[in-house]
Amino acid sequence: MKKICSLFVAFLLTLTLPFFISAQAQERLLEGTAIKAGLGFEYFSRKIAWDEKYSSELKPILLTFNLELEPRNGLIINTILGYSFSNYLGLIFRELPFSLEIGEETKIIRGYLFGAEIKKDLISSENLEIEGLGQIFYYFGSKQEWEVKGLAESGTAQGRPKWWRVSIGPVFTYKRFASIYPYLYLNLNKLWGTFKVKEKVGDLEGTENQKISSKSLFSTALGFIYELTSTLSIKGEANFLPYKNGTDLGVMIKVMYSF
Repeated sequence: MKKICSLFVAFLLTLTLPFFISAQAQERLLEGTAIKAGLGFEYFSRKIAWDEKYSSELKPILLTFNLELEPRNGLIINTILGYSFSNYLGLIFRELPFSLEIGEETKIIRGYLFGAEIKKDLISSENLEIEGLGQIFYYFGSKQEWEVKGLAESGTAQGRPKWWRVSIGPVFTYKRFASIYPYLYLNLNKLWGTFKVKEKVGDLEGTENQKISSKSLFSTALGFIYELTSTLSIKGEANFLPYKNGTDLGVMIKVMYSF
């Protein structure tokens, strides 16, 4: 998993090269490249394990801006910026001066999302296209503050979550229909990160870093791309991520415009 992250980080660094090369070189680089931009919405529920024997739920809503480049060699590169509203249900911090649980009454935690996708043609025929797709997302939450209740002396806690999500696998797209293209994406899919909390109650202070990791590892995604016009398209996707005694679910919608 660390090797996969390193490869994607190296890719993200290469995206900054246009800022350091001449306008003429940029023009040659983009010649013949299709450019798409669009907005996306994603929601998923993910069972996460923590403290080796406990589990809870992560439920974020992601709003994204996508910029997609498609050179003539069958490679598609998509950079993603987003904003998130997340719930962390049932996450407990026991190593603080007074234990703290993130639950239903906790405020929604906002955060920022940075991501990238790389898709490459592998096999193509009249009716079926097979592509390889890799995705990486990095999320960091804004600092959230809670009041520690039920004590003789008032106290506060501050927390900030961070996580990575990586997926990689083949995409099978059926091309027989005129303007709608159903597809199946089978992939390894992993989410992991940390949730750091600092607590202060009177003269007592403490900090705890809770490591989180998704229970599900494999994903089956069913989706479609509907070309409304030659420049405007809609992409919809439903994700199913099984794990022992349950299944995580997710949905995603994107609207893309071609230049």
